[in-house]
Amino acid sequence: MSFIEIRDFSYTYPGRHLPALDGINLQVDRGQFLVITGKSGCGKSTLAKALAGFLFQDDLVNFAGEIWVNETDMTQVPLYAASERVAYVQQNPEDQFCTLTVKDEIAFGWKPPGTASGYRTSIQSALSVVHGMDLLERDLSTLSGGEKQKVAIASMLALSPDVLIWMNQPPTWTRCHRQIFETLHLLAEQRGLTIIIIEHKLLQIVDLDPQVFVMEDGKIEEKESVLSFLKRMTTETDYEQLENSGSKSIAAQEPLLSLKDINLAIRNKTILKGINLDLYPGEFIGLMGPNGSGKTSLLLTIMGLVEPTGGSKFGFGQDLSKRKISDLVRQMGFIFQNPDHQLFTASIREEALFTIGKPRPPNAKKRGRGNVLAM
Repeated sequence: MSFIEIRDFSYTYPGRHLPALDGINLQVDRGQFLVITGKSGCGKSTLAKALAGFLFQDDLVNFAGEIWVNETDMTQVPLYAASERVAYVQQNPEDQFCTLTVKDEIAFGWKPPGTASGYRTSIQSALSVVHGMDLLERDLSTLSGGEKQKVAIASMLALSPDVLIWMNQPPTWTRCHRQIFETLHLLAEQRGLTIIIIEHKLLQIVDLDPQVFVMEDGKIEEKESVLSFLKRMTTETDYEQLENSGSKSIAAQEPLLSLKDINLAIRNKTILKGINLDLYPGEFIGLMGPNGSGKTSLLLTIMGLVEPTGGSKFGFGQDLSKRKISDLVRQMGFIFQNPDHQLFTASIREEALFTIGKPRPPNAKKRGRGNVLAM
């Protein structure tokens, strides 16, 4: 039997007729570094949850087949026992936090060896793997999205699992992600930790040579090397478009938004200092920087969700500091890193109607489309 072995596994969510996973067969050796990829809705997350034992805790579970990890039947063990085999790092780390501080979070599921020094060593070792020693004394509420990912991974590594699954599908890649990938690859090689990563952006890790499993419609369609996958997905037309692409020239015109000497401090910590920025109509801008550098804070400040401690904002011919957020949302849209933070209803239809608001009177003036989208 392979270290991980899935045999003819299918799973259907309650209330659904079509299976989310359909006849999955998979064999993985100990210490393998692999990626599961595919389009949104293809079953990646469901397969990850099945491997971690999350799908088998209800009485009305509807599945067929077997999932074995290190000779443990993951469909038959309670969740606390499953976590000793497979550690699961969720796409939104906040969903798995159970405490208030970094130190407590990493120690939450740790099995003490009996000494205080062992306790400290275990926490520090887990944080050092993700290059997060500077976070040791921080509160979780003060961390950026990328820093929360570091802590979530460290808290799972502290459990000393056989398998680590990382739901890594960030909107943007940072140097932090690359560091973590390199370290996890090293753990797979040197310690035999089996790493399974759910990922879309494979170009950044091509040199680590992961095994790639491609999913579609609840099935594993392909098993190949990362190089062959990228060659198959990248056509000559893609290369031509890449070569011909470039920043479009912006005709001389007034800025759509202007930030002048923006400063922001939170809890006596300087987050933004002297930001000057002009945004023009039609621009497509990438905001980049390491975790905790202030990217999210800058976007929240532009949107008006956070008030700056100094400076001024002008846009759409007005002083934005004097406008209500309820007015700004007609011209600026903001998509949070975790979409759960901005969804308020139970269905897609209700969410769309909720956003539109009350129907306009027949003679009401139509509002224009939004001018700025931040995500």
